[in-house]
Amino acid sequence: MGWDFLSIIDTGRWKEYAHGDNDQVFEDLNCHQQEFFNQLAFCQYEIIPGPEKKMKWGVIDGTRDPVTGELVHDDLILSAALVGILDNQEWSTAGPTIIVQAEDPLKSMDKYNF
Repeated sequence: MGWDFLSIIDTGRWKEYAHGDNDQVFEDLNCHQQEFFNQLAFCQYEIIPGPEKKMKWGVIDGTRDPVTGELVHDDLILSAALVGILDNQEWSTAGPTIIVQAEDPLKSMDKYNF
């Protein structure tokens, strides 16, 4: 998953929301984005020797932010890295179109005979 996520980043396909200074609607998003970047700053990786070149990555257990003293997690990085799995899935808009027939919402009004 680490290699797949890096390939998405390195090819410029990973995009982060760029908020404006007066963007009140996304204030909570900005808080999570700062936490995400903080987790990235503490993330480390190691390439395991061998022909498969497996990557071990994450924030080392027990790591604390030197500014706040809080434990640093890597859950936001992990959730972002899941796009690598999605990237390897077959996606297609071509194929048969399925139309779900719904009841006419105005049909119930016919009994009033306007």
